[in-house]
Order: sequence, then C-alpha cells, then structure tokens
Amino acid sequence: VNQARGMFAQARRARDKIDEDGKRAVESLKVAELKNVLDRANALKYPHRSPTIEKIISLIYDTSKDDFVKMQLKASVAQGDRERIVATTIKLREISLGKQTGMFAFRRFSLLIAPEEWA
Repeated sequence: VNQARGMFAQARRARDKIDEDGKRAVESLKVAELKNVLDRANALKYPHRSPTIEKIISLIYDTSKDDFVKMQLKASVAQGDRERIVATTIKLREISLGKQTGMFAFRRFSLLIAPEEWA
C-alpha cells in the first residue's frame, strides 16, 4: 500500500511539474516548448488532461498559423525579447505577403500597357 501511495505521489509530482512547465510555455508561445510539454504529458498516459494541456493542444492544432504568429508577437513584446520580436514580425509579414501574392502580379497593375499595344 505504501509503495502504491509513493508511486501515486511521484506521478502527481510529475503531472504538476508538467502543468507548471505548460503554463510557462503558454506564456512564451515557443513551439518547441509547447510540443515538449505535450509530449511529456502524453508519455504519462494520464486519462484526464489539465486545462493547461488542453490549451496547448488547442494552440498547436486548432489555431491558424497567422493567428498563432500574432499571439507569439504579443508574447514577445510582453517579454521584451527584441530579437524574437523582429523574427516574429518578419514571419508575420511573410505570411501576409504569401496570402496576397496575386495582388502583386504585374498583370493587375492598371497603368501597365497591354502587350498588344506594344507589338
């Protein structure tokens, strides 16, 4: 009985540690940290997930890429991490430009003279 209690206490400490790490990962929104916490939680095979683990699952699998990057930018600003702010801003602009590639096509430029007029 004491051995079972000891194992249960150890499992509870491991779960609590994972939950603590998960809260920090949710604040930082660093993908590697989020996935690490989720992998550790899945390795425990605990049947009930904490709200923190549910939040991590939602962030990783249910949040669109551009929304997630916007959230990362806010987290970077809150933490004052200038290097990450610059990297995240560049990533966000790349996503934005990638969505609007057709907008920058030469054929859409209204002042461009038609090829037939040049020939």
